[in-house]
Amino acid sequence: MASQQMNGSAEENDNHTNDNENDLEREQQLKELTDKLNIANNKLCESRNQMQSLKQELKVVQKALVNEVGDEASAVNILAGNANTWRGRAQQILSLQQKVAELQSKLSATDLIGKEKSALSIAISEKHAEREKVAALTKELEVLKEELADFTNKGEAAKARIKVLSTDLNSNKVVLQSLQTKNANDEQTISKLTSQLAGLMEKAQERENNITRQLNNRIDEMSKELRQEKIKCDQLKEIIADRDVKISKLEERLKVAKNQFRDSPSPPGSICPSPYQEELRPISRCSSVDRQTTVSNAPQLQTSEAERMRLMELATVPNKRVEHERKELDRAMEELRKERQRGAKLEMKLAKLEMEKVGGSRATYYRSNSTPNSAKSTANSMEHEALKDKCELLHEKCLALEARLETTRREKEEEARMYRNILEETRQAVKDHVRPVKSSCWSSTSLP
Repeated sequence: MASQQMNGSAEENDNHTNDNENDLEREQQLKELTDKLNIANNKLCESRNQMQSLKQELKVVQKALVNEVGDEASAVNILAGNANTWRGRAQQILSLQQKVAELQSKLSATDLIGKEKSALSIAISEKHAEREKVAALTKELEVLKEELADFTNKGEAAKARIKVLSTDLNSNKVVLQSLQTKNANDEQTISKLTSQLAGLMEKAQERENNITRQLNNRIDEMSKELRQEKIKCDQLKEIIADRDVKISKLEERLKVAKNQFRDSPSPPGSICPSPYQEELRPISRCSSVDRQTTVSNAPQLQTSEAERMRLMELATVPNKRVEHERKELDRAMEELRKERQRGAKLEMKLAKLEMEKVGGSRATYYRSNSTPNSAKSTANSMEHEALKDKCELLHEKCLALEARLETTRREKEEEARMYRNILEETRQAVKDHVRPVKSSCWSSTSLP
């Protein structure tokens, strides 16, 4: 058992040592990698520094090249294809130095060879050189004079341009100041108009509410009156129906009385009446009965005619009231339409002022030339809006007139139908009252 424990502890120690070795190896690898990373970072920094230094050197070289080559010549074109034909300042200096050396050598050679030349030839050569120098200097002077004239002309043109621009700037400042003052005035007028418009809109709303309230009250009153008139008409119709029933009952009684008079025998007081008297007795009785019936029915006919006239008067009274209320309603609608039109005009005026304000705030010197076209377009748009509002108002007016015409037509048709019914009823009643009288008269006249 002890040996087994010893073996187990030894294995554990071995494992522990292996783990420690692995950790050490990892740490060493990590250190190596960090060192490499630091080295790479240092190299990167060095390369960046070198690149910066090279950039600076390149700038210096470019400046030197510009000084040597000049601003007008590009180094890329020179290096690309014109390197054989184009020569820089340094090359020209070298070539000139070489020529000077050659000339000096030639001169020394000539001096060595021609010491015999006289001072006259030297003086002539010097004069010739001086003449050439003078000619070159005169040419340069002429070129410089031309350049000076060009520069003076350009300076005068620039001065004139500066004067023109200064005058334009002053005029633009004046225009800007005037536009600012106009903008301030427009803002004040717009604020005043908005306050006035708000007050007018409130007044118009209150007036519209009052008008609608009055119209609703009038409509309610008219509806109540119409209900009362309908109730009265129904009552009158019931009275007329009752009277028609009474008239029909009286007609039936009249018919029964006629039949009774026709079927009744002669009175006992008559002794041996003659046949002529017996024939005339029923005729006289019928005529007397007819006279009595006509006399008794005459007041009823008069009362029915009076009732008919009273009904017609009662029917005309609500029609007059309805016509008066309709006129009042039309007048109120016309006032409401005028108020709406006034509000639309004020809104159009406010929109025009706002558009003018926006146009004035955005106005500049270059836009001042195009302001007439924009003003014309805004005026056209405002006219279009005004015509559109007028068309809408006319359309509403036409619709109101059509509705009014339709209602009046229906009312007139209803009144005509009611009057026709009343006339037919009265005509029929008169015919019914007159028919028995006519029949009795015809029967009395037809007897011999």
